[in-house]
Amino acid sequence: YYTPGEQIGNQFNGRFDFSLTPNDLIFASTYITHLNSYSAQATSSSAPDADTYQKPLNTAITLGYIKNFSATTINELRGNFTRFADNQLNDNSGVNFGIPQIQVESYPTGNLQVAGVIQSTDTPAIFAQNTYEVRDTLTKVMGNHTLHIGGEYRWEQDNDNLLGGARPLYSFSGLWNLANSAPIFEQLYANANTGGASSAVFYFRDHLGAMFVQDDWHVTSSLTVNLGLRWEYFSPLTEARGNLENIFLNGNGATALVGAQLRKTNQLWNSNWKDFQPRIGFAYAPLAAHEKFVLRGGFGILYNRQNDNVFANIRQDLPTNYFYGLCCGTVSSPFSGGQIQFYTGNSKSPTSYPANSFLATGVNPATGTPNAIGGGTPPAIQVYGAWPNNPDAYTDIYSLETQTQVARDITFTLGYQGALSRHLVRLFDQNFVFPQTVGTQNSYFNGVFIPTPDVNASYNAMYARIAKQFSMGFSADATYTWSKSIDMLSAEGPGAQTNQTDPVHAQTDEYGPSDFDATHRFVGNGLWTLPIFPHDKGLLHAILGGWQLGGIVTAYSGFPWTPVTGFQQSVAALPSAATIKPTRPVAYFNNANQNDRSNTCFMNGCTFGGTNPTVSIVGANYFNIAQSGPPGIGRNSFRGPGFFSTDATLSKRFAVPRFGEDTGIELRAYAFNVFNQLNLMPFAFGDNDAHVENANFGRPSGALAGRSMELQVRVTF
Repeated sequence: YYTPGEQIGNQFNGRFDFSLTPNDLIFASTYITHLNSYSAQATSSSAPDADTYQKPLNTAITLGYIKNFSATTINELRGNFTRFADNQLNDNSGVNFGIPQIQVESYPTGNLQVAGVIQSTDTPAIFAQNTYEVRDTLTKVMGNHTLHIGGEYRWEQDNDNLLGGARPLYSFSGLWNLANSAPIFEQLYANANTGGASSAVFYFRDHLGAMFVQDDWHVTSSLTVNLGLRWEYFSPLTEARGNLENIFLNGNGATALVGAQLRKTNQLWNSNWKDFQPRIGFAYAPLAAHEKFVLRGGFGILYNRQNDNVFANIRQDLPTNYFYGLCCGTVSSPFSGGQIQFYTGNSKSPTSYPANSFLATGVNPATGTPNAIGGGTPPAIQVYGAWPNNPDAYTDIYSLETQTQVARDITFTLGYQGALSRHLVRLFDQNFVFPQTVGTQNSYFNGVFIPTPDVNASYNAMYARIAKQFSMGFSADATYTWSKSIDMLSAEGPGAQTNQTDPVHAQTDEYGPSDFDATHRFVGNGLWTLPIFPHDKGLLHAILGGWQLGGIVTAYSGFPWTPVTGFQQSVAALPSAATIKPTRPVAYFNNANQNDRSNTCFMNGCTFGGTNPTVSIVGANYFNIAQSGPPGIGRNSFRGPGFFSTDATLSKRFAVPRFGEDTGIELRAYAFNVFNQLNLMPFAFGDNDAHVENANFGRPSGALAGRSMELQVRVTF
């Protein structure tokens, strides 16, 4: 089936410069970008009632003041404001959010989406995210030293209403259950005091402060040394109205979860004040080389804050916005003892659903979790949290390169780059490592996701570049990179979008190639100023002269991917601890065809079984999915299809001096994937084509974009 989509964007920008005096300049610039897009849902077979729309408005404003105190002293003061805003209720005024998401399980291709837009906290949502920043830099030249001293302060507001979570998702086991309106599972956010629509309006705040000093020291005519030190402070996440709770485990013993509490807090973690970042670099060009050779190198430590989005799900720790996964209906109790209540909305609003009376429990003041109903078991909730000592992520970077003029107008660069990252976060469910039941006590949580800063990563690369300036206005260069990127987790999102299948043993069992690791990468580009009437000043030059034609060729080897199976679950670390699926198979028979990485092989499935498989589960010939046990293959141990594309651009600027010497019209045409090269989609973790038991295992589910054209007209004045 066809999955349509459309994006229409408009960007407007302007700049204003004014000289107050010969030594005082003020300037202002602004960018306003509006996007109008819609997309169909592939999981709903592109059903029109599941189409969603987004029409965000992005605004960026910069104000600056540059003061020249003298020929050796200059100061720049800059202020920035950015805003992202989108009201998806208005964007989707034609969408009926009074229809819940309805899906039917147990289909070979996955869950069958029957009705409604895909349920998500941000479908729909109301966003208003503002960033304010002020920065000042003083530059002073003192002999053979150039000093840069400055600081900055940034304040961020995240004012969101994720009201899409109040709309339920219902799951049915087969069409017969659907015909009888008897779902086996319900997922929604709700107010524990009323059982009705949740309140998901939050005003998160954080800020950054930094100071820095840098010295560019020209030691000799051959040697320049750059010395710098930067200090940064990344504030913990807070909420403007004090609506912030965190989970506090009951120590590290067996009762850590069954005795855990949700309690109010002013900030999610303790402040980090020791983020000092030294930087050093050098460039050495020996006089004996006659300016034809230079050696460069450097080392630095870079800190960065943890991603706020991973922590923002803390919003569901409040009683007004608990997350419930109500399971499971059975033949004898089709609505799971009354927990699951099948409703549609009273209007098109996602908050118009009747209250679920089972969830109107109130809150236990001692634990911060829902009370039980009629002496029964309290409904379990999913929560997020943060460790009290949550260090900022940092990366050590280092490099060394040489650049040589090997012939006239030809330069050759050979270099090395490396990086070591520490304290990156992963979302780790504490149910994996602590018992959920101790004696007669049960945990109140079906998920306790705490971003845990124990992920390490490394990157090492050798690169070689050659550049040539030809006659007749043509230049070209090419770069080849041979690299290796390794980590325990490549990217973590707020929705637990993780590719860890053995999270309990992440330090030893999840270390492998990064999702984006490409061993070989080549980029070649050229630019040609067409030699047509290059020196004329008349009409012919104005119209036909000055055209530029550019091209870029990009090629890289395939990204790694992980075969998984939904037939098995991970091994529990201890009794009553949680498990996860899909997981990696317990064994690989080492008999797949991994030598042929052509598009034809991937499309026909020749890596795993060829075009005429003789068994219903082709992947079972290569992986053991019949037994439980720890993973028998490494994370990202297979390679997907490579990539090759050629892009081009044609541009020309027409001066319009009648309206000012800087006035002009620029025409630019872009052509992406000019030769319409077929590039297959990389394998994504957990997709059907990565499931061993899937009939299309090892065959990419689609292709990347084909040839596309873009025309641009820009007016400057």
